[in-house]
Amino acid sequence: MKLIQTNSTTSLFEINITPFVDILLVLLVIVLITAPFIATSITVKLPTANGIRTMQSRRLVISLSRANRITIKKKHYTRTKAINYIKRWKQLHSNGAILVEADKRTQYGKVIALFNTLRESHIEKVNLLVNKPELQ
Repeated sequence: MKLIQTNSTTSLFEINITPFVDILLVLLVIVLITAPFIATSITVKLPTANGIRTMQSRRLVISLSRANRITIKKKHYTRTKAINYIKRWKQLHSNGAILVEADKRTQYGKVIALFNTLRESHIEKVNLLVNKPELQ
């Protein structure tokens, strides 16, 4: 801070803002450099997991068998009919959760194919259903 004296009996204080702006610019550069690294994390759920939370809202469970059969509410559907059913359900329950459960012996590609079909049908928020690991 610099003290400026005038002819009168009052004194004025002047704040030098340049160091403050320099620090803010350095912090801005640090944030801009580190932000892309933070935003690229991917969450993957495996057949068993710790810290599982229960969902309290409306939910629709889609089962995928080892033989690639799609079951919803104990009824078997073809892929096209299942997608139509899910779209209608999603229109009625916009805040509802869609959960996919697959036999752990199901081929990974079949599960991904189901997710891709859902995504192509503009059903974006889909979760995997997993079991808690057994305590030993």
